[in-house]
Amino acid sequence: MAITWNMAGDFSTVLDASEPLTLVRRGGAPRATIDKAWRVVDRRAEAEPTDGRVLQADVEWQFEWPDHVQLPQLGDRLIDAAGEHYTLLAIHRLRGNTRLKVESRNLRVAHRLDCLMDIEQAEWDAETLVGWTTYRPAIRACVQPSETTVDDSSSSTTRYRVLLEDPELQLDHNHRLVDSDGAVYRLVSFTNAKRIDALPVAVVERE
Repeated sequence: MAITWNMAGDFSTVLDASEPLTLVRRGGAPRATIDKAWRVVDRRAEAEPTDGRVLQADVEWQFEWPDHVQLPQLGDRLIDAAGEHYTLLAIHRLRGNTRLKVESRNLRVAHRLDCLMDIEQAEWDAETLVGWTTYRPAIRACVQPSETTVDDSSSSTTRYRVLLEDPELQLDHNHRLVDSDGAVYRLVSFTNAKRIDALPVAVVERE
């Protein structure tokens, strides 16, 4: 769906600072095209302690929006011309309800993470585990050692925090992670799956 209207006023004529956006609504609703948007504020910082590999970019956008079209919702995403994704954190109406100011966040995961991981799902026959199938292939991730526990004088166990690129993931005891070398990681916990302003985090142990 393309949103078009008769744009007028100083804001709409600032062509050299404008760029097109695509609105992706949560839940699979049709996408909307925003012909001209203005990137008002662009702040960048490291979002997680990953030596600068995961960047958090907060951007404030302004663009015209017809008052008869359903507003974007928190958690919807804007995609800019470079293919970057920005999750909406706040939405404000301006100037007679025909312009929006939105605050958004882009976790530059796909461009900064250093590995790909498959997510596998358990297959059960009654109460017997009979195998694993690929649930989500090639998810971009960042694996960080979290803590090491000394089991005895001859062994220890290391837990890892894994940042995952998909904010809508839901994982539980039926899932495990496998890296590109074939190493298998058992899922210990999974958090942030419902947050719109951060990456989901899996805590895992290598099998």
